[in-house]
Amino acid sequence: MFGLKLLNFILPKGARAPKLSPTNYGGLQFEWFNRQCELEIEIEAPYRVKVLFVNNLENKVLEQSFDYEYGLLSDLLRRTLSWEEPEANASAAA
Repeated sequence: MFGLKLLNFILPKGARAPKLSPTNYGGLQFEWFNRQCELEIEIEAPYRVKVLFVNNLENKVLEQSFDYEYGLLSDLLRRTLSWEEPEANASAAA
């Protein structure tokens, strides 16, 4: 249930759904990726998540755990999804 609430909070309307994977210890992992970056959000327990954000363009990695403060998750997700827009627009124009 927490996973759905978290997605409702961080996922912009109309955004594509993440790839969902169960973890070995009963958690859940959401993944978004493209050529420029990847974002993994792992739910370790209700209200405790671990994030991995990889920026392939700048060779930077952010790995952090969160309890209750999810504003950064929204920002990272919007950043990941915004990198997809130019490709989608270019395909539509062709």
